This record gives sequence, C-alpha cells and structure tokens, in this order.
Amino acid sequence: MANTVTVSKDTNKILVSKQKNKIEITTQANKVFVTKENETKIVNVNVLQNKVTVLEQGPTVTVIQPFNKIIVQSPGTQGPIGPPGNVANVINTYIAGEIISIGSAVKLETDGFLYNSDKDVQNDLWKTIGVSIGSGTIGASIQVLEKGFYQNSIFNSFSPGSVFVGNGGALVQTPPSAGFCKNLGFIPKAGEIYVELAQAVILNN
Repeated sequence: MANTVTVSKDTNKILVSKQKNKIEITTQANKVFVTKENETKIVNVNVLQNKVTVLEQGPTVTVIQPFNKIIVQSPGTQGPIGPPGNVANVINTYIAGEIISIGSAVKLETDGFLYNSDKDVQNDLWKTIGVSIGSGTIGASIQVLEKGFYQNSIFNSFSPGSVFVGNGGALVQTPPSAGFCKNLGFIPKAGEIYVELAQAVILNN
C-alpha cells in the first residue's frame, strides 16, 4: 500500500520522512539525487503531468505529487525463500482389457481399454500413456500414473537412471536396440519412479 505524507518544500529540496527512515530528493537539471540511509544515488527522472517516475537499477520508485501531498510507492523487502512446492501427480483410471500388473508400461487402445505396452508393436509408440500403479484382470479399474512421483517396493531392484518401455509392459533400464525407444521417466532412488513421457524414436529392426 502506498505511503502518504505531507510535502515540505525548501527551494529545490523535498524531504520525505516516515518513522525512522528518511528519503531526500533533490532536483538539479534533469537529474534527481536520492539519499536514503546515508546512501546517495544519481538517477534519471521522467516527468509526465503530475507524475514523476524515478528509474534506477532494480525496482522502479514512483513519486506522485498531487496538490500538497507526496505518495511514495516502492516494493518492500523480499522475504525469505519458501520451501519448494509439491509436483502435482497426474493419475487417471482406466478399465483393463487384459491382465495388468502394478508397475507396467501401459497403453490406451482405440477400444478404450487399457493394455500392456510393447516396444516391438510400433503403434504402441503413440498409445503408451504411463505406468500402472494398480493391478487387476479384464474389466478391473486400473490407476495409471501419467506424470509425477510414485513410491513402491517393486522399484527397489531398479538403479537410479532412465526407464524405457520393454516387452509385454515391462520397464527396462537399457535403451532398446530394436522396435522403438520411449523414455517413460527415471528412477531417482531405489523404490521410487518419476514418470514423464518423452518423445519416442523408431529404431531399425
């Protein structure tokens, strides 16, 4: 919120006082001398009607002078850096068209059902949507992690690094040399996966 104080003019000098802080603005030709807490800066000034804008490196300080008052507008001191926010997971539920195991690379077929993805089926390159975080038989509701983190002991045997689509829904950490190569994300640590699908590459068979 802007601070409003009464103007006290002494020749070319305007003195603005608030609590213990003091700002002294002295005009000279086309420049303004700004003194605050024993620091003096020479800055450029733009004048438009009753509005004077003082420009310097960093935030812009705007001084508005209507009638016999001065309104000093300037940003406050930046607060401490807050903790990082949580990454929102993208999870959707689909109906299984075949047996799906937890932690499988899965695809959504044109019939609307969920199936295991396979690197040797070229059309699966475009249909793969994520990693299953549930399991079930035909007709079961299966949750699929399409983006984000997920922890489960089934990932304990994985090493930190990228994960790719293998055969029959398997997740592999060695980039395939045939079929297609699609990166599903990575293992940040044992027991955890981060899913974020990357663009796939069709390989020579």
